[in-house]
Amino acid sequence: MMIVMREEKRATLGRARPRRWLVCLVVVIAVLSRTAMAAPSNESWSRSAIAEQLRTNTLQAVANNTWPQHLVFLDKAILDLFAQLPKLAANQRYRQLVNDETASMALAQSAFLRRVTPDTAGRSLLLWLFSNRSALEEFCEAIKEQDHLPRVLQLWSELWEADPKTREKYWNLALACALVFDRPVPKAGSMRERYEYFRDSAEAGQLCVSLAELAPWELIWVVDAPVPTSELIWARKNVKLARSQWGQAFGMIQYRMDRALKGAKIYDEYTLAEIRQKGGVCIDQAYFAAITAKANGIPAMIFTGEGERGGHAWFGFKASPQEWNFKTGRYQGDKLVAGFVTDPQTRETIKEQTLYLLTDPQRRQSSYREASRLTWLADIFDAHGQPDAAREALEQAVALSSRHLAAWKALYSSLKKSNQPTKKLQDTLAAMRANFRAYPDVVATINEWEIAVLMSGTNTAELVEAMRQQHRQLQSTSGDRTDLLVSNVKQRAAIFEQRNDPDGADGVYRRALAEEGRQLTAFAELVAAYAEFARKHGRLSEAVRNIYTELRRHPVPGGDPFAQRMYAQIQRRVADLLEENNQPTQAKTLRQEAAQREQRAASQGHR
Repeated sequence: MMIVMREEKRATLGRARPRRWLVCLVVVIAVLSRTAMAAPSNESWSRSAIAEQLRTNTLQAVANNTWPQHLVFLDKAILDLFAQLPKLAANQRYRQLVNDETASMALAQSAFLRRVTPDTAGRSLLLWLFSNRSALEEFCEAIKEQDHLPRVLQLWSELWEADPKTREKYWNLALACALVFDRPVPKAGSMRERYEYFRDSAEAGQLCVSLAELAPWELIWVVDAPVPTSELIWARKNVKLARSQWGQAFGMIQYRMDRALKGAKIYDEYTLAEIRQKGGVCIDQAYFAAITAKANGIPAMIFTGEGERGGHAWFGFKASPQEWNFKTGRYQGDKLVAGFVTDPQTRETIKEQTLYLLTDPQRRQSSYREASRLTWLADIFDAHGQPDAAREALEQAVALSSRHLAAWKALYSSLKKSNQPTKKLQDTLAAMRANFRAYPDVVATINEWEIAVLMSGTNTAELVEAMRQQHRQLQSTSGDRTDLLVSNVKQRAAIFEQRNDPDGADGVYRRALAEEGRQLTAFAELVAAYAEFARKHGRLSEAVRNIYTELRRHPVPGGDPFAQRMYAQIQRRVADLLEENNQPTQAKTLRQEAAQREQRAASQGHR
């Protein structure tokens, strides 16, 4: 059957050969006809041309280091793409642009180049990075103003070149290492050694966490462990816990009252093994728990803070892909004011609230990344003299992701620069305050902005009422966050000072000592602030008298040894003020009381 068909086909072709030119002509006409029907419009052709030019320009920029010229091209490409969009509602146009494949890649490159010129990065890394939008975006969201970015790119390039086999798989780990090791990490060895420990452990399936799950900003809390690799290996082999249960590591260390109350020296080398064997105090418990978590790939950190029982330490860790635990060892009875932690990326001390915001569930949603793109788009509009478009993009960003702090800050800055009416600024701050009501430190910043706006006007009554309202809100919502109340007190007093009304400022401090000074930590902070104000205005005698009176009225803590020591510390501070105010007899009496209280505390039982 097949043979017959082939013969028939051959015969047919033979008969058609004399008219081949006619057949070819028909085919050409048909092709041209189809081409004409499918020819792209000027708009779609322009978009495809921009996409092709983006690829070409990127290669040229990497090859020739022509980054300033490439940034000019990127901005023009993005603005051209925006201009070509259909005349939809403004918010739809912005969102359509930042989700377009070509535009979002150009936007990621533009955001990157606005933050750093990659002269120190190797070409191999740059070729990969500038074709990987997600990595560019992660970089832009991870970096901070304090980073040494040229050094970061140089270090990342070194790890990239040293690991051709798995570098794309562990790029997030390498970037985290570069962000941390742009400054020396005590006892940690080299950056490459730290990278290879976690890479090799991950490849061998020895970590509790898949490193692919973690963003670079999370991995900085893994690679920053200030210990040699031998300690990481010990922790991985000797502490076996489920990731979600890593809080139990805190309780593995027996509490030592002799170290807490008498300062007993119990360690020879301060290794993890020795801490586990000999026990320790809260800082040793937190250190053991955090370092062993890091060694197993779990982001973790040590918090310290002051409360009614003095200083304390606890730790936090990422318990699951969706959940962080910042409360292990943070005892409610201590009434801790605020936790502080050292940022491994900047080496600066930050509040625990900063981490709460970083780990907000919104950050894991696609709308957060879209809001970041809109914020970067606003930078381009702003740079090219289109402030209204920039503001609209930012308004869309905060509508998409209501707790995107960078977008809110940019929006508020944009409104201020364009001299918007006070009512518009206040409405924006009110909306911001509503969205960040779970983050008291952000609310405190918003309150400062509001006062600054009102102080620029002439309505004193409105300013005073705003200050009172802010204070009432803090009193009802701050809980143990007496630091925020104290900051508010200092701000209100400073406003009276600026208006040449020291009596008004003095009244603020006196009322605060009586109302907000019931907690020891708040009392101590208010004493320091009040004394500083009084020295500056020649009112120390009156201030010391008020402080001493309020101390005598302050509730004396019961038998808890840590609270006793905290109270004794405040007594000594007030005694110093009495001495400064030429009241040596009262100062001596107060110091004697403090010494007796400390002696009783040292002889008491366990925590």
